[in-house]
Amino acid sequence: MIDSIYILDNEDTPLIIYDSNGSKKSESEYQMLVAKLTESLRLFASDLKDHLCHFEIGNKKYHYTMDNISGVKFIVISDKEMREKELLDIMQEIKNHYINTFIGSSLLTEREIADAKDRVKKKIEDLTEGKRFNSTQFLLDLNQ
Repeated sequence: MIDSIYILDNEDTPLIIYDSNGSKKSESEYQMLVAKLTESLRLFASDLKDHLCHFEIGNKKYHYTMDNISGVKFIVISDKEMREKELLDIMQEIKNHYINTFIGSSLLTEREIADAKDRVKKKIEDLTEGKRFNSTQFLLDLNQ
């Protein structure tokens, strides 16, 4: 299951934050968390181009990829049991959706940017909720 997704600009400022637990952190708490997370990821992924990097700490997997053109970073935190193929598919879809939504973002008004961010968040929710439901449904089907 995916716990959190962070989409950061080229200066590591959070553009979109998704937290499946629904916890409400303050802006400063998210900034501090993201700063620590990106610094750790930089150490692990120093030669990262457009490839996925991941590592495990405790019972969590941390996944990181970046769009080379825009410098936008995508970070996903999941539980250890999540299959790599499933996660790669979700990350690629989120990345593609974000890039397609924000092409020409310098020409968008603030309201259009807010609407685009809402569409990306909705896409993330649809992808993560759908995967959680499908996994649950699969397990239920096995019991029958």
